[in-house]
Amino acid sequence: MESGQPLGAYELLETMKGVGSQKPPTVYRTLDWLTKMGLVRRVASLSKFVARHAGDDCDDVAYLLCRNCGQARVVDIAPFGQVLSETAQSLNFKQEDIVIEVTGLCDRKDCRDPLS
Repeated sequence: MESGQPLGAYELLETMKGVGSQKPPTVYRTLDWLTKMGLVRRVASLSKFVARHAGDDCDDVAYLLCRNCGQARVVDIAPFGQVLSETAQSLNFKQEDIVIEVTGLCDRKDCRDPLS
């Protein structure tokens, strides 16, 4: 998970060959626990996960997802998240989560749009 690219359960299984139980239910339970503990974040549209790093104390984030290389950047959107939460509350909407995912091309040379 250190690569910056989100990983799915089966990709994690591949990286764990020879380490403990390597069955999908075990990996899903582990990912669920890691998410609850705040150690990983789930990228909903991809059904994949990214690691949280030391000092990453932001709860309101957006994901910038490169459609070419698969890189995921996490961006703090705390002020925007606060506005969304206040709006939901003013509409008597019981908010459970905020998920914002933006797809496009990252700044790597091989990911830039040749038409721009």
